[in-house]
Amino acid sequence: MFSCEKAVISNLRLSELSGQLHRLSGEYQGKFNCYFYQSRGIFDLFFNGDLLRPEISFEGLFPEINLKQLCHDLNDQVIVSGIVKTALQGKLSPGQHHLVVTFESLPRFGVKQTLNFGAVKALAALGGGGSVRAITGADFHYSKMAGSLSLINGYLTLEGLAGRHGQYQYLLRSRPLGQGINVFVDPGMNTIRLEYFLGRLQDAISRQGKVDLK
Repeated sequence: MFSCEKAVISNLRLSELSGQLHRLSGEYQGKFNCYFYQSRGIFDLFFNGDLLRPEISFEGLFPEINLKQLCHDLNDQVIVSGIVKTALQGKLSPGQHHLVVTFESLPRFGVKQTLNFGAVKALAALGGGGSVRAITGADFHYSKMAGSLSLINGYLTLEGLAGRHGQYQYLLRSRPLGQGINVFVDPGMNTIRLEYFLGRLQDAISRQGKVDLK
């Protein structure tokens, strides 16, 4: 059994970490749980026990992450507000890294579902969209957000799971009233190297001022 009160990974805060592993035929299996932005996640863990060619895999769910707090810790110029259910699957081995994050917004009374213009630019840069221009300085409202983000051996792929519009996938759907926005993903332009995406993101939102990609 193992436990840790707090941990910080790339400015992201985790707390009340605990878990246990059991050895079975030279391999290790177990469970791990922690709090992550107001949501307790529970994960299944696997380790092949080979110290020369280690392979670790995990799968789990955070049922209700507070997006606004998470985004603020990552980058305070790219802010999305709302509650999201988030599932994670990952596999790490020498020369191979595979992570899939699937997310879906959950409407909650008293919690705004909005994103600022910096977030719109970031999503457009990742989803293969073109340049965007702000209409006003106000936040944009959405009614649904759903998607899948995969990181496989240094390449990012984004899929929109909130519906379809012709050949495009919805990542965000606007609410009927007020200043809303639809964000689409082009399936033919939705894969990019991680390093190139970070550069594109920096360029996309730098017009609002210097951005520190933490």
